[in-house]
Amino acid sequence: MLLRVAVLFWMLMSQSVQAVDVKGLYEVDVLAMSQSLADRDNAILHALEEVLGRVMVGVNVSADPVVQRVLAKPNDYVREYQYALAQTTDRYNSQARTLRVLFDEQKLQAQLKHSALGLWNEIRPETLVWLVVEEQGMRQFFNAEKMPLLQDALTQRAQHQGLPFLLPLMDMQEQTQLSVTEMLSPYPQPILTASARYDVVSVLVGLLVNNNGCWTTEWTHYFDQRVRQWQGECKPLKQAVMVGVQGTYSGLSDYYAVKPDNNLSH
Repeated sequence: MLLRVAVLFWMLMSQSVQAVDVKGLYEVDVLAMSQSLADRDNAILHALEEVLGRVMVGVNVSADPVVQRVLAKPNDYVREYQYALAQTTDRYNSQARTLRVLFDEQKLQAQLKHSALGLWNEIRPETLVWLVVEEQGMRQFFNAEKMPLLQDALTQRAQHQGLPFLLPLMDMQEQTQLSVTEMLSPYPQPILTASARYDVVSVLVGLLVNNNGCWTTEWTHYFDQRVRQWQGECKPLKQAVMVGVQGTYSGLSDYYAVKPDNNLSH
């Protein structure tokens, strides 16, 4: 049994990397509380922090001296910005607007290359995401049509982190091949067998449990012939999903990022 699992694992991870060119890593939509200069600058700072969080790799990105210098003058790296004409849905602030900020990629990278942190470019492998949702004691496969809030949360959080996610088809072949119990078991053979058709090197499995609107999560990431597992405490849905997305980003970026000490990547 262990030999068969090892062989399947090797077959999955030895396939060609299905990488995509992730667009918009240096472009962010953020909320500006108003169109005042102070609120605009504050929104631009938050936008830059989000960009750095999706291209920089390290334990504590904000503590890096180079990053701190960049964040001290966020407007220096803005290429263009534009407010949405319509108000936001924030009923408590009629002046709030969505602000789209595009940063100068070359100018930012010219500074960030001096950092001790790694830098991850826009070529990133797709991650196949299998999800099981538990509500009122019942477990079922994630269904995008029946669970639009979860679908939106996954899409937004993946975009926030700059990760290309791929959802399984969940057609008759997969429903016959894989059960909820098998997906959550400690034996990876069924999930890896079902994943092989997608020709990916990164597979994320998540269990999301709804506790009256507060979601606990458990995650398993199969990548680079390794298995990583982590959990998330009870959080609102978007924050709970972000626990899985950030964990995936950490594992992939650590492998693919350009390291400043030798300027080489895997």
